[in-house]
Amino acid sequence: MSNYILYPIVELKGFIILSVIFLFFCTALVLFFMGRAKAGMEAFRWQALFLGRTRREIIWMSMGISQIAFVVSTVCFFVPMGTVQITALALLCVMKGILGLSLGGFIGELVFGGLTGTALMAGNLLMDYMKETGVDVYILLIWAMLSLFVIQYGIYFFIKGLERMLQQHERAKQRQEQRKKLKAEK
Repeated sequence: MSNYILYPIVELKGFIILSVIFLFFCTALVLFFMGRAKAGMEAFRWQALFLGRTRREIIWMSMGISQIAFVVSTVCFFVPMGTVQITALALLCVMKGILGLSLGGFIGELVFGGLTGTALMAGNLLMDYMKETGVDVYILLIWAMLSLFVIQYGIYFFIKGLERMLQQHERAKQRQEQRKKLKAEK
């Protein structure tokens, strides 16, 4: 029974290690900059991204960062895309899609997961080909470019989703302020 629990953990060890390192690095970075910051809100700059967010939005951002960490760990640790990795990527995409609270966001996450998983599997095929036939410079370059593209696409997709989420947050905030003004006028 313990093998069924430990096997997925061992399969995702690169993702877990990279996530923990990223968490500690980002926490130290935030604490360092907040300790050096001047008084006032303008001193927070990018740290203000996390201020005033709902729980759903913070969890959505965490899932997005986890997706990026998953893709980077899969590429950097040369992890083959097996059942455990595909399931982990699918779960991250589905959870992030559900948290987006829109059908378009959910479908976008499924497309992102499908494209990312397919690209990572293609990278695995290239790595297996090089293991069997020897390292060819052109195949290695194709693998490197594919890996960089997948990482870049993951970051871009996260940033665009973050932009949509922030716009939705601002629109909801404006609607709430308008309702307060209407109530105050009555």
